[in-house]
Amino acid sequence: MKINRIPVRINASLPGLSNSYEAWEFKKNSFPYLSGKNKICLASYVVLPKQYKYLCIGYYEDIKVFLDLLKTQGHIVYSSFFISCPDYETSKIIITDITNKIGMEQQ
Repeated sequence: MKINRIPVRINASLPGLSNSYEAWEFKKNSFPYLSGKNKICLASYVVLPKQYKYLCIGYYEDIKVFLDLLKTQGHIVYSSFFISCPDYETSKIIITDITNKIGMEQQ
């Protein structure tokens, strides 16, 4: 994952029922600087005490499409998570694993 073409290390982990997935987490103020391809993207908001709630998850060949989608959400997005994924078929397995763990409907 890159910010202004500078590589960034993985800084988060998302639990699934079967596995845990390494991810990048970025706060909303970083969104304009992000670029990347073939990622599973998950948007979140926070309620107090600090607890993540998830808005949407999906596979995107270009994360700019995902970031444009977030502009139309009714919720204020706190941060988003990005997981590298080689293809759509693999993403379906990972997304199902994560959504089953966190109890979220896929969109």
